[in-house]
Amino acid sequence: GLRTNLTGLVQRMLGEMNHCLNTLKERLESLKARLKDPRRNIQEHWLRLDEVIARLNNGLKWRLERERKRFEIIRLGMLKSAPQRQVELQVSVLAQRVHSMCQAMEGILQRKRASVENLRHRVEDLSPLSILDRGYSITMKLPKRDIIRSHDEVEVNEQVGIILGAGSLLCSVESRSEEKFQWIKRKN
Repeated sequence: GLRTNLTGLVQRMLGEMNHCLNTLKERLESLKARLKDPRRNIQEHWLRLDEVIARLNNGLKWRLERERKRFEIIRLGMLKSAPQRQVELQVSVLAQRVHSMCQAMEGILQRKRASVENLRHRVEDLSPLSILDRGYSITMKLPKRDIIRSHDEVEVNEQVGIILGAGSLLCSVESRSEEKFQWIKRKN
């Protein structure tokens, strides 16, 4: 009777806890799938998040087991005096604790999700295409397509390719100089 009801109630609560953990894990997997090109720090962030979830899961299992044992001791003590109200009260307290743990896990996941989203935006902002869209260009020595970083990597009359945010240019080097913006001085 009472033992069966209590055992069933504890099993349902454990089932709800597992369902909550599975739902949170599915949300986490969904977030992983939405990231396009995560860098190493994002991967490390995911690993840390998985470790946190594993620790939370282990902690929750340990805590649920501890609470189950505590509940069993209380239940056995109450069976001797048979106060039905005490049993109901302890079941309610256990349910509230499980609910609080689920809310705490959801809060942690929301913070981690926001952190991952922030990292994703930072990676996108630093991608070469984003930099080109902000007005920068990439100049390459042709035909090898080596990136040019200094004036002394090209010769006068040599052809270079320039990649812009919208399109590209094929140019011939007229002159070169150590000075920046030498062409502005020459025009004046």
